[in-house]
Amino acid sequence: MANSGQRSASLPETMIYPFRFERVVTPQPGSCGIHILHANSSFADPLGTMVASLVLHYTDGAEARLQIREGVHCLDWWAWPKGRSKVSDPNTLVAWTGRNPAATHQGAKLRLFKTAFVNPQPDKEIQSVDYVSGMAVSAPFMIAMTLEK
Repeated sequence: MANSGQRSASLPETMIYPFRFERVVTPQPGSCGIHILHANSSFADPLGTMVASLVLHYTDGAEARLQIREGVHCLDWWAWPKGRSKVSDPNTLVAWTGRNPAATHQGAKLRLFKTAFVNPQPDKEIQSVDYVSGMAVSAPFMIAMTLEK
């Protein structure tokens, strides 16, 4: 679903969750790193399942895809006392923890992950980035993205 170059997007009435958000950023020359703040909404997918991806679009028409995998880059945003607590990617860490009444009532905490990806073509200018669901059982989400020079 394209967001027409705007900074926010709205969901069509026929969809509960979007399949993708396109054109998330504006051109950035020489970006070498992509940092995202994100999580997953379930623990139903087996470890290693591709739950989402970032599609980098370069100004010369080339594309690159960065896969986001369950247990590698993210876990359920509800941190259960006996649930998984660590991801395997060394460039991913728990960046935020918190609580809300629903999670507290269930004995869980909340968390978001920060993942740093390397731009596979840092010599090229990134025109835009798409966040695309892997259409797995869970529903991954991204809160923020920053491009590093």
